[in-house]
Amino acid sequence: MNGNSPIILLYHQVSPNKTTFIENYNINVEPNLFDKQMKILKEEYAPITFDEWNDAIKSNKDISDRVLVTFDDGYKDVINYGAEILSKYNLDGMWFINGGMVNNDKVFWLSQLMYLYDNNHLDKFLIEFNSEFPNLLKPIDLNNSSVKDVDVWAKDNYSKTLSKSLNDYISNLGWNEMIEANRNSIYANSNELKTLSENFVVGNHTSSHPNFRNLSIEDKVKESEESRKVLENIIGKNINTFAFPFGQEHLHWCQNDVSLLQNLGYDFIFSVANEFDRVNYDVIHRHEILELDENEFRGFMDNLLGDKV
Repeated sequence: MNGNSPIILLYHQVSPNKTTFIENYNINVEPNLFDKQMKILKEEYAPITFDEWNDAIKSNKDISDRVLVTFDDGYKDVINYGAEILSKYNLDGMWFINGGMVNNDKVFWLSQLMYLYDNNHLDKFLIEFNSEFPNLLKPIDLNNSSVKDVDVWAKDNYSKTLSKSLNDYISNLGWNEMIEANRNSIYANSNELKTLSENFVVGNHTSSHPNFRNLSIEDKVKESEESRKVLENIIGKNINTFAFPFGQEHLHWCQNDVSLLQNLGYDFIFSVANEFDRVNYDVIHRHEILELDENEFRGFMDNLLGDKV
């Protein structure tokens, strides 16, 4: 894939408002700013479509200076605002969706944990959890930890046991997951995804957004294939693209995961660039874009293009 991969940008949320359950992650770009970034991308750089990328692979054409936009998770607002703005500038995009969260039936496990943190319940949860499952979690001093520290710690400590215990604990607080998910309308519904797929690529992002590195092989296959089945049934198309949840090499996926996904029929596998040395060039790095004004966005893009030289 190296040499035939364009510059890939990554967005999560495009919304005029803070979105309940995800505002702690600082991943939102307001629509007017996203519009300005896409206008710059269209007029000053060299965007590419996914079909053009496929053609370039077949012809072994170097497209390392071209640019493609991607989105993770499938939040309702990013589909409504993001797709409209991309279409305005005749730009292509790829959406990586968590199949288990379509239709707002679920609240992301990390959002549950952050809900406990924001409402001063996380310390009590950890006391109970550590009593029942000693030494499963690495210690954390909540009194001297920032939101970012808690976020990194939670991702690193992900397990199915932690996810289930979070769900049970929060339910015992009188918190109904389905009601909360629907009330806050975080994720897109089936009709919205079907409409999206008519103009853009829909890819797989697992069912529940776990730390893929921390799953058994059996659960890795299950997380991938259950989500793919849900999404393919909705959009009526085959899916051969996959983006690792969280996505950073060494932290959230390992080398064996790439071979597993390739054996499952994924031709395009995406990660997120980080500070660690890159090992696997079969995985396509993406670069996350946040609240960058026009000049900052141009500088970011120029740096990425400079790295390609």
